Amino acid sequence: MWDPGFHHLEAAMVRLQGWHRSFCVLSHGYRGTVECPGLVLGLDEGGECAGMAYRVCGRTQLEEAVEYLWVREMVTGIYNPTQLPAYIDDGRTVRCWAFVVDRAHRQYMGHLSQETRASMIAEACGTRGPNRIYLENTVARLQQLGVDDESLTAMLEKVCAASGVSEG
Repeated sequence: MWDPGFHHLEAAMVRLQGWHRSFCVLSHGYRGTVECPGLVLGLDEGGECAGMAYRVCGRTQLEEAVEYLWVREMVTGIYNPTQLPAYIDDGRTVRCWAFVVDRAHRQYMGHLSQETRASMIAEACGTRGPNRIYLENTVARLQQLGVDDESLTAMLEKVCAASGVSEG
């Protein structure tokens, strides 16, 4: 959301019903290691969440965006690419592709307590940097978009307490 990684023609705030953002995916690459795994966000069942939908222009840009996202998101097969209805504030409904978490996958960690998740995020660092920074960037981007995700804000407070640093 804060780093789509591909060229797009339009970006729109959308709301997904029946899905929520959760630190439920084990990461031993981008945000952790085998010795000190981190957690990254996945769209998990239940609730709702606000996010971004991106429109690309033409078949070539679509193919490039899909290829980029597939390489980035489908490294381990934890996600199920799914077409979902997304609701835009102006009343439109669009169909968009989302990578929803596969609860049967070995990397699914939705059963962990919030305290365990906070400890993992506080300690982990992977090839794309500290896990805590990923959380901070996500919360900051959501706030820039006017979205108050209380569960992520609470997680950030727990992570900062666990790592002994101030928020932000």
